[in-house]
Amino acid sequence: MKRQAGVNQLGGVFVNGRPLPDHVRREIVELALNGIRPCDISRKLLVSHGCVSKILTRFYETGSIRPGSIHGRKSKKINICQSNDNEGLLTVRNHQANLLCTLQHYNQFLLEQTIKLSTDYEISMETNSSSLIKHSIDNILSNEMATKNKTYGSYLIIQ
Repeated sequence: MKRQAGVNQLGGVFVNGRPLPDHVRREIVELALNGIRPCDISRKLLVSHGCVSKILTRFYETGSIRPGSIHGRKSKKINICQSNDNEGLLTVRNHQANLLCTLQHYNQFLLEQTIKLSTDYEISMETNSSSLIKHSIDNILSNEMATKNKTYGSYLIIQ
């Protein structure tokens, strides 16, 4: 069955019922984490606001940019804990929530720095390069992981 491609109100091309490509999803999340508003992301990438909102909501809730089920197929759940209890699964979900909280705090920090830079003419925006931001995020995440990881036998439990 061949599907017809359509053009949305912004001029973007889509195929109804098919998910956005992963590189577009990744770019939506990256722009949002850099403080760009969803309506501006929508206009820049020519993707509907509803689609952007749905992807960002899923990312904020689960930490995933992957699409949901297609044509009613249920997605496979990966059981990360090998014991009968759900402690391992619960700890991973808590870790995802902690990671999301860290990213949100860092996003707020970037917004405050941008506001500070826009009022302070001595520092240019170019000094706040994306490589410095990536290194800062890596440092935050590695410090958090180092303090939260404990090894029990052959299992890695994330608290």
